[in-house]
Amino acid sequence: MAFGKYALIGIVAVLSVAATAGGMSLQDFQAMARTRMMRGDADGDGKLSKAEWSAMRAGRQGKTDPGVIFDRLDTNRDSYLDAAEIDALTAKRFERLDTNHDSIVTIDERKAARRGADD
Repeated sequence: MAFGKYALIGIVAVLSVAATAGGMSLQDFQAMARTRMMRGDADGDGKLSKAEWSAMRAGRQGKTDPGVIFDRLDTNRDSYLDAAEIDALTAKRFERLDTNHDSIVTIDERKAARRGADD
């Protein structure tokens, strides 16, 4: 699936409105994550290689080597992260964020998760 630069901006804008208008469904949450992560797809093949992942993560603070994280996320062991793997990852994150289990992640739930991460 290929999107132009301006289509991605539009998708992110729509999802941002959805997020502030009461919450975000799993499908919206996954679409947002795929869009954000696929910005690192330098060769435009619709998946992220370990090199693309590492380049995207360069300069970020973290305790774990980006290559180790990539290997953990690459569940089918094909040396790429594809949409299905990103969706699986974000579904787990969505489940953790949706603390009241109403299938919507609200701004308040996201803020609470960030506060918890900072503690």
